[in-house]
Amino acid sequence: MDARDLLQIKTWGDFSMGPSGDQAFVVELGFDEKTNDSCSHIDRWQWHDGWKSRGRFTSGPQDAHPRVSPDGHWLGFLRPSKEGHRQLWVMPTTGGEAQQMTRLAYGIKDFAWHPQEFRVALIAPLNHGLVEYETDGCSEDLYVKYNRDVRVVDQQYYKLDGTGFFGSQLDQLLTLDMSLNRLEVLSGGTLSYAAPQYSSDGKRLYYLRTNPEAIGRHPGERDLWVCHEDSMTHRRLTEWHWQVEDYRVSPDDSGIVMVITKPEELGYGQTELWYYVGGERRPLSQAVDRPIGDGPGTDVSVAGPTRPIFSEDGRVVWSLVTSEGTEQLWQFAVDGSGGMPLTSGRHVVYGFDYAGGRWLLAMADPTHPSGLAGVDKNFLLDIEWAPLPWDEASVPTPVEIWAKNDDGTLVQTWILKPVGASSGSAPYPVILEIHGGPMSLYGWRYHFEFHWLTAQGYAVVYSNPRGSIGYGRDFCAQIMGKWGDRDYADVMAALDAALSYDAELDATRLGVAGGSYGGFMVNWILGHSQRFQAAITMRSVVNRFSAMGSSDMGWLRVPQYGTKPWWEDPEPYWQQSPLKYASNIQTPLLIEHQSEDQRLPIEQGEQLYSALKYLGRPVRMVIYPGESHGMSRGGKPWHRVHRLRTHAAWWRKYLKTAATHTDDQRD
Repeated sequence: MDARDLLQIKTWGDFSMGPSGDQAFVVELGFDEKTNDSCSHIDRWQWHDGWKSRGRFTSGPQDAHPRVSPDGHWLGFLRPSKEGHRQLWVMPTTGGEAQQMTRLAYGIKDFAWHPQEFRVALIAPLNHGLVEYETDGCSEDLYVKYNRDVRVVDQQYYKLDGTGFFGSQLDQLLTLDMSLNRLEVLSGGTLSYAAPQYSSDGKRLYYLRTNPEAIGRHPGERDLWVCHEDSMTHRRLTEWHWQVEDYRVSPDDSGIVMVITKPEELGYGQTELWYYVGGERRPLSQAVDRPIGDGPGTDVSVAGPTRPIFSEDGRVVWSLVTSEGTEQLWQFAVDGSGGMPLTSGRHVVYGFDYAGGRWLLAMADPTHPSGLAGVDKNFLLDIEWAPLPWDEASVPTPVEIWAKNDDGTLVQTWILKPVGASSGSAPYPVILEIHGGPMSLYGWRYHFEFHWLTAQGYAVVYSNPRGSIGYGRDFCAQIMGKWGDRDYADVMAALDAALSYDAELDATRLGVAGGSYGGFMVNWILGHSQRFQAAITMRSVVNRFSAMGSSDMGWLRVPQYGTKPWWEDPEPYWQQSPLKYASNIQTPLLIEHQSEDQRLPIEQGEQLYSALKYLGRPVRMVIYPGESHGMSRGGKPWHRVHRLRTHAAWWRKYLKTAATHTDDQRD
């Protein structure tokens, strides 16, 4: 396996079923090596004793977000214009020419069909709530043309990783009557809007809106609102200081199911399912003590539709639930009497849709990045896996073990070992991988980087220490404000358990790697242990004090360290900073950072690099220009290949393995 094999992977992502349940429109994702970009188009699938692809439906090269109209006659989707902004396009579901319906200056982010009419609700970024249109640039005023990139900042929340500085450019709610080409702005311009959805009769338009009272303390706090289109009056439905992540209106418009988080839990709680009816709310998923959605991560970036769905009679709701490294489809009764899983097994269901008594599930497992499962009324699965560019026999399957910490805590752990003679011989050097978050998880899902490492002759050990989700609220919350304590003990216990379990793992050749929070943990480990022979830290936390002001959401973490901000009481922030222990770091360290990272800006990596260079320690830094925090799973294709090859050279240099591919021998 070569690093550039990553560019041959095809996956299936977002999709939408027609109302009769006999066809679906599915996004196929891949890479374009020549343009150095991701690419996507929409395929049409039909049901015939299972789902079968009928081939490409749109031309691409970056089509996304397909949504079938309620009458089944039209497919709406997003496609970049020549200026690079995603616009709304529509075409008949029977085929034909796609028509561009919007030309907004900053594109659109989301849309929802009206149930009867040829119109949609839109979410689009606008400056000060004013509609602007794309131009060819020729007739544009030069002052305006060359100052479009200026951002004036007045609010606490003014940038976001992957988006950059947005200033006064906020997501607004609009409607577009496509038969009349009439665009109308329904929002005020000073707050952000999301997730429009019509009632079944089309008389009410629901949406999410940020809470103006919470912007300074938690910009994600969003309420559910409704607009009565006959009177154009807006009414707030939720006033509970929650962050409503998503929702669905029941078929008879009598109730609403919501996916929520509670901002006061500071991310260490979990997403929950609630039902709202008659002005009252009731919990549906709390007894399960597992998060709704939020499934195991992957570096083969792919996402499917995850919005909860009502049964035809509105008595139950279907949603995804994450538990112990899996993500399954569950059913919950809206009367609050409980829930039950509908799928099981060592896999991840990362998207689902339902219509006409049939299901379409998007799935992945440790050896397959992507697959589609057809499910009929008797709930038998028929999975079609996306084809792989290599022999499936060469793809190893992870072994699961449960490590026990010194306090008795069990930590779910996996071991992935090389297969085949070309991958070298035992004992294998070991790389301990640590996930980001920390409120995330590894699981029964494919990771290209892990499999690629095994093809280079390494064994990979990965685990879900405390702070991970999928094991209950208490398991996650134990590390709030105390990174580097119980979580540090957990990842080291996982490594010890793996070494004890498998004699083919070489305890004398150990590497450790991680990104974001995982990078924090790498830095922390190196400051407290000399056990590893090499390390790679990526987009990592280095100095908590400076990150509070430079990160896009640093200031949100003040409550994790007490009640005082960082400039009044710097000590709690400094105690949690790996930079404090830089003098202890002796392990050869590769620092990877991205120049446009707003979550953990590049100054974090630079501080650690400067300190270690000053101390004369073995350290190297690699910077990827134009990339954000999520580069390893969504960056430019050739940057991702370069990243893997750079890692290979570092491991090879210090863990003493032979190169298995000539083009991976660059140092």
